[in-house]
Amino acid sequence: MMRKARQAVSINLDGSLERSSPWKPLRNQRLLDLSKVGGALLYLFVTVSVGAQELRIGLAAAPTSFDPHFHAHAPSLALHQHVFESLIERDASANLIPSLAESWSPLADGLGWEVVLDRRARFSTGEPVRSADVAASLARVATIPSSPGRHQLDLTSVVVLDELRLQLRTASPSPLLPTLLPAVLIVPHQIAQNAATADFNRLFAAVGSGPYRVVGYRNGEGATLERNDSWWRGIAKWNRVTFKVLSADASRVAALRSGDVDAVEAVPPRDFQILARDSRFAVHRRTGFRLLFLVMDQARAISPDIRAPDGRNLPVNPLQDRRVRQALSSAINRDALVHRIMDGQATSAGQFLPDGAPGYDAAIAPDKFEPEEARRLLRDAGWPDGLRIILAGPSDRYVNDDRVLQAVAQMWERIGIKTEVDAVPSGVFFSRLARGDFSAALYGWSHASGEPNTYFEGLLATPDRRRGRGAANFLSYSNAALDQIIERALVTTDQSQRLDLWSMATKAAFRDQIALIPLYHQVNTWATKRDLNYAARADEFTLADQFYTSPPP
Repeated sequence: MMRKARQAVSINLDGSLERSSPWKPLRNQRLLDLSKVGGALLYLFVTVSVGAQELRIGLAAAPTSFDPHFHAHAPSLALHQHVFESLIERDASANLIPSLAESWSPLADGLGWEVVLDRRARFSTGEPVRSADVAASLARVATIPSSPGRHQLDLTSVVVLDELRLQLRTASPSPLLPTLLPAVLIVPHQIAQNAATADFNRLFAAVGSGPYRVVGYRNGEGATLERNDSWWRGIAKWNRVTFKVLSADASRVAALRSGDVDAVEAVPPRDFQILARDSRFAVHRRTGFRLLFLVMDQARAISPDIRAPDGRNLPVNPLQDRRVRQALSSAINRDALVHRIMDGQATSAGQFLPDGAPGYDAAIAPDKFEPEEARRLLRDAGWPDGLRIILAGPSDRYVNDDRVLQAVAQMWERIGIKTEVDAVPSGVFFSRLARGDFSAALYGWSHASGEPNTYFEGLLATPDRRRGRGAANFLSYSNAALDQIIERALVTTDQSQRLDLWSMATKAAFRDQIALIPLYHQVNTWATKRDLNYAARADEFTLADQFYTSPPP
């Protein structure tokens, strides 16, 4: 039977309680004591029993932290999902399926959703997962300091009804809220209320309800996981999983060839076909939702990295002129990027979503490669001699990101834009991007909802920290007309009407305004030893239990 309901509490967006909670935090205990609450293992390596199955995976990008709430970042979330669980998760085809929640339904007034937890759910300590844990985790997500990219939820409050039921309240209708919940992972409420990011990185607080426990983590290097034998949903597939960060493409492929790892993600395009022809290996691929694009500083009157051809500072920001932005887009040969740089492991893009997604608009095609038109636009904008610009980007985050940067720079050079590439490690890049250090930068975004809600809300909505708008709009793009369309779409419950609004927003962003420059959609790829297979995922996550040695059931 369900236990007697406890006092209902409401947790506001800032994490405060409207009524005192019966679950008391560990306010006066040292943070090390969180290990007693959570049972986190504090050693880095353990002995594995003879004959145990081990899986070794080479990662292309490093997680930014082991704090599951610190950064809305795909490589971090993929690793975290082995240890922590969300209310709702996605299968390999990006369909929503139950996880900690057994059901979710819209509230009668349309302002939020009611979630019912699975009474069987347990943390690795044996403690049950209850509504208080969910409420505290959601509050922490909204308030965690120094986050380089926040999760977008736009909740006004979380109301705990009883141990297994809670309401996620919103200020307006939120038909797409369930599509955002897979990114929010749940930890015990004592930890959510007290732990800092450093406590997760030191594993004092790294306690979840997932199939594995973390027993080793080194920032930028990788993690070691061991099977959680008390996992409430069954038995994980592997006794031990080791994730090694191998950001250099050559190093990742070499590790697979030498047998140092059993599988790698983000196979370099030039190596994909070579490995496919090698009988010792197998390759796996699936078209994903990740868009690679260029962001441009249109908010500041003077931008730091764009100058006159002779290097002089400018009294204006040329990127505020639509003609200049269109010239930069028209100068890019997307087919060359797809076929020469990505070796066919991508598709040209003119909007947020790829062909086949519900939110895709067939009327919005990628910009044509028209260098002469680009030169004319620059002349008309008052820059007949061109400009000088720094194009920034990560050197180890996206497939061939450094080569893409160099290729775009060469294309811009041909229309008179003298371009310097600033490619840096992803940890450095994202910190600088979050500070707004750049005039133009290569960036990527992915979300598997099938609609462009998180793209518009995160990347192009006018930044509003309180409401979670523009969480990844680091160069502060703002357009009031586009904001209005986004707001209408986010509260429209009829999908057909909502998709019409997304089409309007797509036209406004990519045709009328050139808010950013889409390049291509990435194809997700993996390579494994011949006797190992992978259920390739649309969300590009590399998950240990998706690897199998026989056909999946």
